[in-house]
Amino acid sequence: MARDHPYTAQCEKCSAHISATFRPSMLHHYSAVLGYLDLSAAVPVDLVLQDCELVVGCLSCSKEEPLQNVLYGQNKEFNCLHCHSKLSILVETTRFQYLQPRSRNERGDKGSLQQRPKFYRDPAVQPGKPLPQKGTCRHYKQSYRWLRFPCCGRAYPCDTCHDEDQNHEMELATRMICGYCAKEQLLQGGAIAGDKGSLQQRPKFYRDPAVQPGKPLPQKGTCRHYKQSYRWLRFPCCGRAYPCDACHDEDQNHEMELATRMICGYCAKEQVMVNYFNFVRICLSVEEHIGYDLPWALKHLTRFGLY
Repeated sequence: MARDHPYTAQCEKCSAHISATFRPSMLHHYSAVLGYLDLSAAVPVDLVLQDCELVVGCLSCSKEEPLQNVLYGQNKEFNCLHCHSKLSILVETTRFQYLQPRSRNERGDKGSLQQRPKFYRDPAVQPGKPLPQKGTCRHYKQSYRWLRFPCCGRAYPCDTCHDEDQNHEMELATRMICGYCAKEQLLQGGAIAGDKGSLQQRPKFYRDPAVQPGKPLPQKGTCRHYKQSYRWLRFPCCGRAYPCDACHDEDQNHEMELATRMICGYCAKEQVMVNYFNFVRICLSVEEHIGYDLPWALKHLTRFGLY
């Protein structure tokens, strides 16, 4: 069966009219759907894989080439015709799954099914590899992810990037792509799909008016509990930033979670915190900020990430 080409036949016993159309889909690590069959007065029985012609895409050079004679349970190895990378494909089994037809309330004004945009395969999204600039953009420099918008099926770092590239009305994104590993997951109402498929609700990011990029924090990030700690901590339990855990407990009435991000007290630069007292991870120009405000020994401890 050719792609998107309808085939018709007539039953030899009852003379019923039979029609079938195959709509191929893209196979990858997170989708095992080979395609869709639009059938009328017929049901599928078996898929003869060795008679099928597949189109394989190479992740190294993003080129596509046809592939034939694939057998069930046998690992077929071959080389890319363009970059000569070693490729392999293994098909254990195939099965058919019946999908319920869409209801009338999901149809258009004239009763025909509304065409959804096709899933756009961006060559920059390669599973296991980071996105360009790790998913950030000039609008959101601390947002390490891309959003996939259902209106066009394309992925962009933010809604502003979408509006700059497209000329249609934007629909809220429903999927998210990690900027570090390009893993795509469901995104619904500010929730991220967890490892077991359940949605883990995360608190909204609170934008503190005292945190202004390029300007120092109040009292350079210190507080009455820690007078030489020039940074604020952002706690994931509430999404807010405080100078220390004691300040968090004084202002909030929920259980505290360990901070995962830190804000420099001199320039308000925010980054992921690897070590609880690793100041160098936050600001590479920490010596320019600190100068001679700290003792000589403490300044060198900060340089090596020991404070």
